[in-house]
Amino acid sequence: MLLNIPVKPHVLKFLEEKYPEGYTLNERDHIGTIIYTLVRRQANWKHYEKFLNQYIENFHVEVPEKLFFRESCRHLTAFTICKFNSIIEGIMRDQCMYHLFLVQDVVPLKHAIYKWLEFYDIEEGGSFNYRSLAKHFQRFMEAKKNEKRCLNNVAQKSA
Repeated sequence: MLLNIPVKPHVLKFLEEKYPEGYTLNERDHIGTIIYTLVRRQANWKHYEKFLNQYIENFHVEVPEKLFFRESCRHLTAFTICKFNSIIEGIMRDQCMYHLFLVQDVVPLKHAIYKWLEFYDIEEGGSFNYRSLAKHFQRFMEAKKNEKRCLNNVAQKSA
């Protein structure tokens, strides 16, 4: 059984990069757990339908017959489509932060952010833009410093 999940173009590019052979639903990874949870949910809030026009691509998920029929993993609503895209965009944002962290000594931040946006064909605007990613990276680095400071404090106390 094939389930087509409408997604934004950059979300599809990210998922196709992560799953070049296609994706079969299972509960052993994050994406599978998310899809499994979302497709079983029966909630359908109508106010989410106004966002559906931005999801112009489809991510194909092979759903085993057992999950499709016995466990009823086939329900996509406007709510679950929006939530799925939000979760994947959150994963993408985290991936971007680690990418920026790894290249920060080699490439200027602005250039690295624009290259990342370009790689996923994301146009400036919306939830992914230079300003929001730069600010998010600044908070990411502050959290890293605080984490390091906490680890040093724990190490000193235990020594």
